[in-house]
Amino acid sequence: MQKWTIIIGGKTLIVSKWQIYTLLLPFIFIFGLSLWSCGNFIQSGIANVNKLLLSKQRDKYMEKITEIDRMVQSLERRYSKIVFQNELLRTALDIPSQKEERMLGTGGRYLPDGTNSVLDDKVIMLDKKLEGMEKEQTLEAEDLSDLELNLTRSRKQLEHTPSIMPTWGRITSGFGWRRDPFTGRRAFHNGIDIANKEGTPVVATASGEVIYVGRMAHLGTCVKVKHGYGYISLYGHLKATTVKIGDNVERGNIIGYLGSSGRVTGSHLHYTIIKYGRDINPLDYILPGNVIY
Repeated sequence: MQKWTIIIGGKTLIVSKWQIYTLLLPFIFIFGLSLWSCGNFIQSGIANVNKLLLSKQRDKYMEKITEIDRMVQSLERRYSKIVFQNELLRTALDIPSQKEERMLGTGGRYLPDGTNSVLDDKVIMLDKKLEGMEKEQTLEAEDLSDLELNLTRSRKQLEHTPSIMPTWGRITSGFGWRRDPFTGRRAFHNGIDIANKEGTPVVATASGEVIYVGRMAHLGTCVKVKHGYGYISLYGHLKATTVKIGDNVERGNIIGYLGSSGRVTGSHLHYTIIKYGRDINPLDYILPGNVIY
């Protein structure tokens, strides 16, 4: 058996190979145990760091998702208000509703498999909400564009539709058949008579263009305004006029003054509305609250 001579502090020791192994074995064991413990400690530290990083990353994702969710809810509330106003306008303008189009289903975007985590479920839900809102907003944009066009047309038509009293006074004769005050015979009265003192302002009952200013047989001094959309208004027995042919007037503009020109029994205004060539009852085109009998 191989032996070694070891000199320690002047003393000579003769030991065998197995004796040396026996002396080194505890040190080797302790060293290995230390390495194993260090490895576990390092691995545990790395795992804790990764867990901490993942937790922080998850918290950031959750904060971002919560913020997006709040934004989506806010947009949904605004969208609901827009839809409500949209439906009110459609009802007022007698335009068909688009509720059925809003109820149409939408296909989902492509999502990878394995989306079972809480975060992925939240993302999927938000993704579907945002996709639905994109489709709804596209429909509403088109719808509101149509409504805006119809509203513009309707507003313009309303501005050019007679709707107010042409002067202040008392209605002394209505539209329709009556006994003529001069002949005593039954005759058709194609307008209404509004009595008041001479010089009372007479206004255009809707926007339009003056197409006639002058005398017209028994109606005396008259003004005719073409409003468009088939409407023409006529104002007779005027004392004086303030407009000329070709002038554009707006509702409420003074076009003359009440008088007693033509065939009359007293100062008053004869007011006629013509629609597509036919005389119609002016009282049907005066807003409630403005008529005095």
